Formats: sequence, structure tokens, C-alpha cells
Amino acid sequence: MQRLLFLICFLPFYLFGGLIVQTDINEPITPATALHVKNTLDFALQKNAKLVLFHLDTPGGLLSSTQEITRMIADSFIPVAIYINPAGAHGASAGTFILYSAHIAAMSPGTNVGAAIPVSLMNNENNQSSSMQTKITQDLSASMRSLANLHDRNATWVELAITKGKSISANEALELNVIDIIAKNTDDLLKQIHGRKVKIKGGEIHTILLHPIHITSFVADTKTKLLRIIANPNIAYIFVMLALYGIFFELMNPGSIFPGVLGGISGLIALYSLNILPFNQAGLLLLILGALLMVAEVFIAGFGILGLGGAVSFVIGSVMLFDYEVLGQDIAWPLILVTLAASLLFFIIVIGFIVRSRKAKSTVGKDAFVGKDVKVISSLNGEYKVEFEGEIWNATSKTPLNVGDYATIEAVEGLHLHLIPKEK
Repeated sequence: MQRLLFLICFLPFYLFGGLIVQTDINEPITPATALHVKNTLDFALQKNAKLVLFHLDTPGGLLSSTQEITRMIADSFIPVAIYINPAGAHGASAGTFILYSAHIAAMSPGTNVGAAIPVSLMNNENNQSSSMQTKITQDLSASMRSLANLHDRNATWVELAITKGKSISANEALELNVIDIIAKNTDDLLKQIHGRKVKIKGGEIHTILLHPIHITSFVADTKTKLLRIIANPNIAYIFVMLALYGIFFELMNPGSIFPGVLGGISGLIALYSLNILPFNQAGLLLLILGALLMVAEVFIAGFGILGLGGAVSFVIGSVMLFDYEVLGQDIAWPLILVTLAASLLFFIIVIGFIVRSRKAKSTVGKDAFVGKDVKVISSLNGEYKVEFEGEIWNATSKTPLNVGDYATIEAVEGLHLHLIPKEK
């Protein structure tokens, strides 16, 4: 009985005394990543966790989202550990900033960190003379130096990573005091973290006590997953193309409804995605120009030149739309090629069919009468009675006709036919 009471009283302590909330950041840094980090830290605070552990593997990402994440980690009252793993993972660019903001910085063997030059500087020929870009570099360097000094890490190296693009392995990072720990796995990491003292918000020294260990994995919520999908350049590209397809089809064939609805919804989602993701405006204009040229090929006898020009413009625009160096990912080539083939099929074959069907003669209504033959059955003072598909019609003709002659309907006016002699 005493043992049972002991378990009831102290079981919560053993289960939650060293609660650790862990989650993964294995993607380019986007607003979805920042939202995931915020939700994870809020969850850890609600559960009174002793440590928040982020497993990091990122090629980089958006600077604005990265700065938001570093601020949240720096402001956290719960110690945060950033662990670059598994082997082969890297904390490039934005990952370096996030690593430096953590209370505990760790890497597994076979990983690397660094190469944190702001991309907007790398592709600018006049970056040495640009005061704005110099300010960006200085601001980032100062911010990272502050975080380095806060957590007693190497401030000189991180400045070189920002200005010179330096990148180092896990062993080099430990030797240069860039990280605190090299750990083979999560268990090894937690054993090394236990008992360490870190400086949290406000300068308070906090000792991390994790035993007994209880790990809870935090999974992204539906909103974060949806935002993550929308913030993917490949998905944004698909929505842009669906918007173009739907709107063009609706304009070419008014009243179809579904293409217009699909195009409108896709267009709004595409606008939201492009508002989140930095994109090249010239790339988007080239995409639209490519679509217009392929449509023009249907209406104008361009002998394939317009269609070929549209395809080239389309591919160049697709490549230019998003920059891998900025986002850490770009549009996949297979998707570009498949979309190009679908665009050619859609704009040249489908829209061509619509145009040809419009030019074809109507098969219903009065317009369907034009060109049909009738037989004259009576004539009186230039007025004729003719037989057409088993019915008797009144008709006139500028050219005299005889009873028994066959004539061709030239036009229909109310219930009256205008005839011309039938060609022999």
C-alpha cells in the first residue's frame, strides 16, 4: 500500500521532471518554419518543459523568417538546444544564425555549418559601393556578435561566415568554440546537456537538469502544414500555372464556370504565395509572355515561331521565378518540363480546338439554314413558295427562279428565306 501511494505521489515527477520537447526543422527557412518554432516554444512553456530541442538540417532560407526565429529563441525562458544532425546534415546560411541564437549549440559528426553570406549581396556587382547592402552586412554581423558574446561563442568566426562565406565541419566548430557539443545521437546529446549552465533571457544563469528524461515530440499543426505547402516554390508555381490556365480558358470559352472558378481560386492562392516568397518579377512576366505567345500561335499563322518563342520564354521565366540561393530551394526541372508540355498541349491543342469550333458553321438555329438547298414549288410576282425539310416557306430571290428549280438559302429573316440560284 505504501509503495502504491509512493508511486501515485511521485510518478508525475518521474514522468515530467525532465520534460523535453523536441521537433525537426529539416526544410528551407520560411514563414511556416517561424510559425512552427513559435508554436513549439509556446507548447513547451505550457508544459513547463526543461528543454526545447530542435533537430536542424537546412540549406538556408528567408532572412526575415530567420531573424524572427532567432529573436524568439533569444527571448525564450526555456533553454533551447539546436542540434544539427544526422550525418550529412548542414546548418548553412540561415542555419548558422539559428545555431548561434541557441542556448546549447550542438552538431553530430559528419555535419557542417557556415556559408552565411546574405544572398542579396552575392549577386550584386556593386555590393562594395552599396551603402544599403553594407548596412545589412554590418547589422547581421553585429547581431551575431551579440549572440556569440551572450553564449560565450566565437564571434570572429561567425563574422567571417557572414562576410566571407566560411564553412566548417563539426570537429572544427568544436575546436573554434562555435558549438558547445558534438554528439553521436540524441541520447548522447542529452547526457552531455544535463547539468550544464546556460544564460537565459534577462541574464539569469540556469542549470539544465533533465533526469529523469521524458521526451515529447511536437508535430506541426494543420495551419503550419498548410502554410508550409503554400510557401513551397514548386507548389506556388503550380498555382500560378493553374491560374493562367483557368483564366485563359474562361476568357476563351465564357460560361464554362469551372475553369474560371479554378483559375480565380488558384490565382488568389498564388498571390498569397508570392507575397510570402521573394520572387523575380521579370521571371513572372516571362511566364505570362510565354503563355500569351503560345495563345497567339493559335490565332496567327506564325509557322511555329510564336509557339517556340513562347516555350523559350516560359522555361526562362520558370527558372528565374525563384532563386535557390535566397530560398534554399527552387522549382524542380521535371516540374518545369512537365508544365511546359502541358502548356503547349493546353494552349495550342485545346484552345486551337475552341477557335476552330467557333469558326465552324452552326448546326442549330437559323444560322444552320444558310447554305442549305430548297425546291421552288410555286412562283407569283417574284414571291416564291419553297419546300425545305418537309415544310413550306416563303422566299424571295434577286435572280428569277422557275418552279422545280433548286436554290440555296442565302439568309433568313424571320420566317422569310432569301435565295440564290443553286450552283450547278
